[in-house]
Amino acid sequence: MDIGGDQVASRSTRTRTITVVITVLLFAIAGCYFASQYGFSKKIHRKPTFFEKPPVDLSDTEISIFILGDSKEAPKPDLRTKFWEHQISDIGKNISVHYIADGPGLPGKWVIPSAIQEGNKDPGYCERNLESWKIFSVNEKSKRWYFQAHQDTYINIERLLSLIGQLDKKINPMNQIYFQYAGSESPESNHAVIPEASSGWLISNAALRALFNNMYHFSFSCSKFGEEIAFGQMILNMRYEVEDFINPHFIANWPNETLEVLGKEGDQLVDKIQKCPSKQFRFSQQVEMPFDQPGTFIATTLPNVPMDQVSTLLQDINLDLQIGYPEENKPIFCWA
Repeated sequence: MDIGGDQVASRSTRTRTITVVITVLLFAIAGCYFASQYGFSKKIHRKPTFFEKPPVDLSDTEISIFILGDSKEAPKPDLRTKFWEHQISDIGKNISVHYIADGPGLPGKWVIPSAIQEGNKDPGYCERNLESWKIFSVNEKSKRWYFQAHQDTYINIERLLSLIGQLDKKINPMNQIYFQYAGSESPESNHAVIPEASSGWLISNAALRALFNNMYHFSFSCSKFGEEIAFGQMILNMRYEVEDFINPHFIANWPNETLEVLGKEGDQLVDKIQKCPSKQFRFSQQVEMPFDQPGTFIATTLPNVPMDQVSTLLQDINLDLQIGYPEENKPIFCWA
């Protein structure tokens, strides 16, 4: 049977109409989803859109991670050595992990520095720092980067490798001194700016060798003031400022209401969170600093949170949620 021109045109029109209707419906559904996730009702936890996701270029650079443990502070549940470590096998990169303790009784294979074995105590993490530097300098000296953390530091390995990939394009860590960490002000040390140990230190190979070559200076200073102030003094001795290497993706200090905001009821508090100012100035010197970025954290610590709850609280934090410091050492949440 022959089909007339009018019938062909009619069928073509119906096809175009159906296509347009389906397209409009798809856009409407996508728009509703976008509005529900990112529009008028903000959510504390949400997955970033395709356009929001930061570029991830996982570095193949070899890195050594050293964890400093405390035998007297056993968390419940105790996930030390299996806290964030599963990410390494998931990603499949060449990362070595070492554990340094101040005494026996910790799970897994921990190295106890000889000075501690001989009876010395280590309240300021001095001996544990020195032991990790020795192991790196003797056994891991070909590694380009070194990351040091505490037993309750939660590390996002993918973002750490992405940061290293970016840094490797800018500097040569084998001959250039470089660090990355969170920073805060120490009231006990004349408000000096210090690198926070609880969220970890990323250290280039050249910087680690400089630390190792001056470890007796660090040891003396650490015995008086503890690891953070001593580490900051070492950076100053290298003719850098501690502020030069502060990274907003390393988070050591959280607002008091963190558990409520990141918990199940957090979405009920979104309207109580204020908008961030356009700029913030921190420390006694009033240095302009970026806001901390919990949604893309690299390493952090959540004090007083059970280890088995940390990864859940940190998952898919809204990228617009930031941490600001209207008063030093008194952080607050705010919206970008």
